[in-house]
Amino acid sequence: MTSGTTVLSKSRSVIQYLHDPSLVAYFQELCGIRRYSANGMSKNGTNGKSYENGKNKKQKEKDFVITNKSLDVLFQIGSALGNELFLTFFFSWFFWSVDSFVGRRVCMFWAVYMYIGQATKDFLKYPRPASPPVIRLEKRYELEYGFPSTHAMTGVGLPVAAFIFTYTRYDYYAYIGIIICSLWGLLVGLSRLYLGMHSILDILAGYVYIFLITPIFLPILDILDPYILDYPYTPIVIPSILILIMAFYPKCKEWNSARGDTALVLGIAGGIMIGHWFAREWNLMTRTGYEHQSLKHEITMPSLKVCSIVFIRQVVGLIILVITRFTFKYGSIYGLCKIFGFDWRNVEHRKFGLIEIPYKLITYNAMAINAVILAPSVFELLNIDRSDFRGEL
Repeated sequence: MTSGTTVLSKSRSVIQYLHDPSLVAYFQELCGIRRYSANGMSKNGTNGKSYENGKNKKQKEKDFVITNKSLDVLFQIGSALGNELFLTFFFSWFFWSVDSFVGRRVCMFWAVYMYIGQATKDFLKYPRPASPPVIRLEKRYELEYGFPSTHAMTGVGLPVAAFIFTYTRYDYYAYIGIIICSLWGLLVGLSRLYLGMHSILDILAGYVYIFLITPIFLPILDILDPYILDYPYTPIVIPSILILIMAFYPKCKEWNSARGDTALVLGIAGGIMIGHWFAREWNLMTRTGYEHQSLKHEITMPSLKVCSIVFIRQVVGLIILVITRFTFKYGSIYGLCKIFGFDWRNVEHRKFGLIEIPYKLITYNAMAINAVILAPSVFELLNIDRSDFRGEL
């Protein structure tokens, strides 16, 4: 046996070991999740037929018990850090109350690594850990494939990008950012194991993806961001690119939520760029005060009044986004179904590519544009705007 064959064999063994669902089941048991058997409590994974993603039957009765409520709450929160609801709140808060300049670049990076991660999932079609032995506590992403974990990618990629872009603009200790990034990424990764949605291999692959993508794409964004804002045909080019890359998205025989979620992410990122382009064209935002990047901004503790304004601003802004989402979601679904001859009331028809991809792109593009254009204008009318926002182009 040659050395190359030996290395390949060992690598395959390591991959199989890291993808072993019994490791996930063991971690769940350590964290206080116990499965019931006919004779009472049993060791996780000792009974029952095993199913993979897309093939598991819905359990009529709950066959497990959670004995450590504190860990359950912690890991539920950790997993939520990669979900749509949190990310909607996070990006809107970052744009409206922190720094639109940084938020825009973080959002672009988020779209890049999410497309790569989701496309890899549906191209490789590597299954999630089999259940049993794993106990799946989450249903939202159950039909998606598992490799790599895009939750793990977001758990590292989001805070790392925010840290890198803010550290060059704000005066704070680097170790604070490093600690936050480490804890955030670790919490999200462990939460996906706890919920039974990923193997150790999936989590580690997500981390590796980010560490490979970050040094390549973050420097590119420094060049690409101002170019997109200054390019005269950005509102035409961006949607065209998004449609094109979604057309090349890997095909799956059975529907899962990965394709729609990818269109959602791209729609948000595209809308953010288009929104800032219009803000520049209409003189709603400028680059005033941000030419001298070497001058870092001081971070101060917000007063109770500032916190109150931030809260009110967030509530008002989210109401605008919810109305926008409802209007454009059902408006685009109705229009697209009429055009292509589908029943817009049929939820299954919305899963067809001709409907799902454009309605997600349209809806979340509109939400992102309103987050940059409409919401800040309403904030000004209500006198709850952030004064620095208009100079963060």
